[in-house]
Amino acid sequence: MFEPHHLTTSLAESITTFGRLLRSGGLNVGTAEIINAIEAVELVGITQKEVFKWALQGTLITRHENLPLFDWLFDIFWQDPGRTGKVAALLKQLAARQAHTDTHGEPTAQRPQPTGRSSAKGWGKSSDGDSGNGESPASAYSADESLKQKKFEQFTEDDMRRAVEFLKQAKFNSGLRTTRRYAPGHRQKRLDLQRTIRKNALQNRDFIKLAWKQRKMKPRPVVILSDISGSMERYSRILLHFMHTLSRQIKTLEAFTFGTRLTRITHQIRSGDIEVAMSRITADVKDWDGGTRIGVSLETFNRFWARRTLGNGAIVILISDGWDTGDNSLLQSEMKRLQRSCHRLIWLNPNLGYDTFEPLTRGVLTLLPFTDEFLPVHNLQSLLDLSRVLAKIGSQNVGGYA
Repeated sequence: MFEPHHLTTSLAESITTFGRLLRSGGLNVGTAEIINAIEAVELVGITQKEVFKWALQGTLITRHENLPLFDWLFDIFWQDPGRTGKVAALLKQLAARQAHTDTHGEPTAQRPQPTGRSSAKGWGKSSDGDSGNGESPASAYSADESLKQKKFEQFTEDDMRRAVEFLKQAKFNSGLRTTRRYAPGHRQKRLDLQRTIRKNALQNRDFIKLAWKQRKMKPRPVVILSDISGSMERYSRILLHFMHTLSRQIKTLEAFTFGTRLTRITHQIRSGDIEVAMSRITADVKDWDGGTRIGVSLETFNRFWARRTLGNGAIVILISDGWDTGDNSLLQSEMKRLQRSCHRLIWLNPNLGYDTFEPLTRGVLTLLPFTDEFLPVHNLQSLLDLSRVLAKIGSQNVGGYA
């Protein structure tokens, strides 16, 4: 029989905070469950980690499907508390999205399943009827709004053509970063002594005209790492069109694809003709619609490409559904390394646009703590939302520059 152990106030408060963290992740943890957890820990003590974990699990978890989320949050909270704040914020973001969806009564969608390999020219084909022609301005506007909300996997060939034209007209920018170098400026903050002397050396007057300088501003680089595995097959075509549009507007963009290995497609995606670009990418990328080894791909990028592409405070955009068949510990270490090397890391997940999405898979749980922005990429509206986020965080400077 266990002897009761008197818990310190700080430990009881920690258990309470842990219960609130579980609640922010959508688990049904109330005051009664937290009290039961504190009493259970008083009985078993804290000398053995596994026994302590079982005590919390047995009192705070009531559904078997919630165990992966509990295990993940337990390891973060009790072993790496520095990541707790970011994780809690992301969980609240997901909960808010779910609450908004429930309030507006949107239909529940199931997670899309891969339909198998298709040809490069046949991605996204459907037998659905097209939208017709001869629309009035009002109906055309309505059709555009409908197209922006339509999910990518529901696109017909006519929808795809219209979406490509829509993307050509959309505006994207990565914001401006402050560099270390100076240029002539008008803000009376930093004196340009050399220009001041040159402007006044030969002047015969009683006053001195001052010259000022300010930091130079440059567009922030963007690096895209796009998943082309089987589970992402139905999104690949429209996302490559999106990457082509970005490459035309952001000259410092670098683009990569990955499935079972990493492939750089920067030169191919910069082709002026989109069909030529698609043809070259299809020929050069060898791992279409296969498995997903995100950790191995990120390791290759961190080892051979990070120094070349992330040196000027680049924004990294990771496009993936988070399904991974590789080594989880490698994925965690390489994702941590990538997040530390860039200005901001944006993760675009198509499944986040579905009402039933829950961050319970191993890959999602590993990637989420190292993500600065977690956004959906399931329709054209989500890409427009990304453009605003990209411009905003791209203009946020750390330490005065970069």
